Amino acid sequence: MISGITYVSGFFDIERVTDAYLQNPENYYGWINQLFLYDIHLYFFTTEDIYKRLVFTPRPNLHFKILEHPPYYEKYEETKENWKKYQTGNPNKDTYQFGCLTNGKFLLLEEAIKLNPFNHTHYSWIDAGITKIVLQPELILDIKLPSKIKLLLLNYINPEEIKQKEFVLTCRYKIAGGFFIGPKDLMLSFSKWIQELIKDGIHGLEQEYMAIIYRIHNDVFDPYFGDFCDLIRNIETTTNMSWLIKRNLDQAFDNKDSSEVHRIISYLLKSPISLSDKIYVEEKYHLLQ
Repeated sequence: MISGITYVSGFFDIERVTDAYLQNPENYYGWINQLFLYDIHLYFFTTEDIYKRLVFTPRPNLHFKILEHPPYYEKYEETKENWKKYQTGNPNKDTYQFGCLTNGKFLLLEEAIKLNPFNHTHYSWIDAGITKIVLQPELILDIKLPSKIKLLLLNYINPEEIKQKEFVLTCRYKIAGGFFIGPKDLMLSFSKWIQELIKDGIHGLEQEYMAIIYRIHNDVFDPYFGDFCDLIRNIETTTNMSWLIKRNLDQAFDNKDSSEVHRIISYLLKSPISLSDKIYVEEKYHLLQ
């Protein structure tokens, strides 16, 4: 097996109707075409009609898999009923078809892993429209092979809140589901765990299901921190000790969540942060002892 990364992505018609620039399906074609410019090993799922509209230069490390329907297509009616409980501030974006698709990325990831088209040791999910939001997407070319699953934590995940049945019924912005990467076997396990959670039906977006798995199987993850724009660029360190990361640290500290505090502190102390931020982090560390 070759030491390398296969990136998996996909794009489907989910009947979204909106004029919002970042959510309008028509704008995604430009962002997808930008993604294709990066010389990565990419396995891309889509339908025949969408494939015909994509612009790319064929190359050996860009493969397509044409599907008749989006993943979880057979669960649309079931999810449509479940989705009446989902509390969203943006119904034009968060449709039940979108819910199926966000969770369906794990089915696509699993299929790609089983096919293993490039015989790689590592796999990553990358949202088709990721270039619309991330800063420095070109850094994807420099990503190192992680020993655990790397994903971006946006907000602190309290171990108690994930036990609430209502947890998946709102978007909590805990984990950025648009990009995560890890060894093949761990990524396959991640997919299986997600599918086990939603076996009784899809009630929310993938981000909250991912947050539940993160706390249950904490030892297989090596998180990094920041906002949506920091996907990819913050994967090893951050150049900006933002209020968001500091808030995560404070919340973990207040909840006496020592393992999470250590993770955040370790991440920040290897980052080129300011002296005042470094003093703040070290004070937290000493208080924890």
